[in-house]
Amino acid sequence: MLLEHQCAFVNYTKKEDCERAIQAFNGMVVEGAPLSVRYPSKGAGFGPGLYKKECFFWRTTGCTRQDCTYRHIPEHKNIDKDKFTSRLAHINM
Repeated sequence: MLLEHQCAFVNYTKKEDCERAIQAFNGMVVEGAPLSVRYPSKGAGFGPGLYKKECFFWRTTGCTRQDCTYRHIPEHKNIDKDKFTSRLAHINM
């Protein structure tokens, strides 16, 4: 999730699962804003090693991925946990 860009990436192992998610969620309104669910744009610059921003999961839940390509700043671990978990309570699906 890239909160500052108001977007998230989801990887699917099966193309049909991805297409089903696009069909189900594209256009769904969450907190008054419609979701735009689609395949990523080619050359968006968010691939492994290209995006050097701080890890969202490190800041919220403490990322445990050994292959994470985002920055893990030790003093920022879980710094946004309360802010993130409080937002989850307001999502009405």
